[in-house]
Amino acid sequence: MISKALRYTARSFRSSPGVIGLVVFTLALGIGGTTAVFGVVDGVLINPLPYPDPDRLVEVWTEQTPGGPRTPGLSPETIDALREHSDVFAAVEAYQFGAVTLTGAGEPILVSGPRITPGLLRTLGVVPRHGRLFADEDATPQAGVVLISERLWTTRFGRADDVIGRRLLVDGEPQVIVGVLPTRFALPERNAEVWRPLVLNRSPAFRGRVQTIVRLRPDVTRPAIGGPLSAISAELQESGVLARDRRLVVEDLLQQRYGRQYATALYLMLGAVGLVLLIACVNVTSVLLARAAARQGEFALMGALGASRFQVIAQVMLESLVIAALGSIAGLLIARLLLTTLLDLLPPQMVLLATMTSLDWRAVVVAVGVSTLACVGVGVLPALRVARADVIEGLHGRASVTHDRDNERWQSRLVVAQLAMVLVLLTSAGLLLRSFVRLVNVEPGFESDNLAVFEIQLPDGRHQAPGASVALFEQLKQLVTGVAGVTSVSFSQGVPPSGGAFSFDIQPEAEGRPRIDATGLSLPFTTIAPDYFGTMGIPLLAGRTCARRSGRGRDRERRARAPILGR
Repeated sequence: MISKALRYTARSFRSSPGVIGLVVFTLALGIGGTTAVFGVVDGVLINPLPYPDPDRLVEVWTEQTPGGPRTPGLSPETIDALREHSDVFAAVEAYQFGAVTLTGAGEPILVSGPRITPGLLRTLGVVPRHGRLFADEDATPQAGVVLISERLWTTRFGRADDVIGRRLLVDGEPQVIVGVLPTRFALPERNAEVWRPLVLNRSPAFRGRVQTIVRLRPDVTRPAIGGPLSAISAELQESGVLARDRRLVVEDLLQQRYGRQYATALYLMLGAVGLVLLIACVNVTSVLLARAAARQGEFALMGALGASRFQVIAQVMLESLVIAALGSIAGLLIARLLLTTLLDLLPPQMVLLATMTSLDWRAVVVAVGVSTLACVGVGVLPALRVARADVIEGLHGRASVTHDRDNERWQSRLVVAQLAMVLVLLTSAGLLLRSFVRLVNVEPGFESDNLAVFEIQLPDGRHQAPGASVALFEQLKQLVTGVAGVTSVSFSQGVPPSGGAFSFDIQPEAEGRPRIDATGLSLPFTTIAPDYFGTMGIPLLAGRTCARRSGRGRDRERRARAPILGR
């Protein structure tokens, strides 16, 4: 019986392929867009982190007491002190952002190359795609080992089975590949390609603070961690490891923080594509309703040949189900393409979780559920029309006046619903366009015309002598200045609007005025060359700009990505 109904459905579709193709394509666009955006929303906001017991994973920051601004990252001494409290923490690990230059085969490329402590991957429950993870003995400068991403294994090594043990030139130094991490692992950022061991030591050569991830013991809950952390903070303040005005606090993991930051934008995006899907369903329903009216004689003939009214309705619903199934299959293909495009267009901070790099079973379930609702939505009105059709009048090619009035009434309602949803979308698009125009017309404070920015990443193992990196940048400046058409060259650790990578707490004071309470107030800062303002075209309102300091200063640029600015 079902096979006979399916064969009849196929013949019916062949009689009007253009209409069926348009209906399927319209549904596919709505289902594909909704599924793709849901994949992003699910990865950022709904789906838990892809780690065992993610609720017991937190980061440890410092906070200016009481309740002041929070600062990410801890010193190696603080991390060592936390590891001594095994009654509170099951594991204390760290990571550090970074970038490396890969050379050797082909052109040199700059990729994300963070450093991680050997135990971090084990703490997060990561299973390598090939090879092994870092061992504790790899946390030495002489180890010379790296982990690579599955993406780099594919693009640079062609997924060769013998990749383990091969050497990779990282910042000019040969490193042995010991493992390949799966695509789903994306810490600290989704585009990370190479991971290096993080060596924590207290020597003066170690610079900066590192992000710290801890796993709480099973008997320690997050709400109850405040007491132990306060005791540990007091202990570290007494020993001088922690400043007197700072204390340890817990914070969500990086992905969770960015998820909260972009939650509103993601839900608005999901609502927008949901409206598009509703408009698609309304359009499809209108087309199928008109198609059912044109087939009145066909349905009347089926009834005259012995088919019951229920069988005719079931046939109409089956055709709607097949259309929805075809739309969901095509929608999944479109969703896969749209998801890749979304990941490239959205801010990197919004797409840090690896669960968003492909459609998983949750997204497939959503696609099937959406297509099922679409099937019911687009099939129920044509089925109701068939249920109320008169067989005798249908055989004579006539429709009753009452039936025509009902049809016109439903068509009018569908048009009103469609116009209402289109009006909402057009209003939203108009507001976004107005915001975009205002952003484009905002004066940025510098001259962006004819300004080129080149990012330079200095290898960690070179230019360590005092003043070496400054001398290198001065040499690069002279070379770029000699290029025809270049009028000014400078360098800095950040360019507007991103600025530098650091910030500091401030306490504004003015002579003769009371001190201002600046709790929670911090300002970003960056390091610049003396001619930076002239190259950027930033006007001077009062005073003077930076002057070149005589003598040897600290070599701040050695480990930084320093953009070369040229006009």
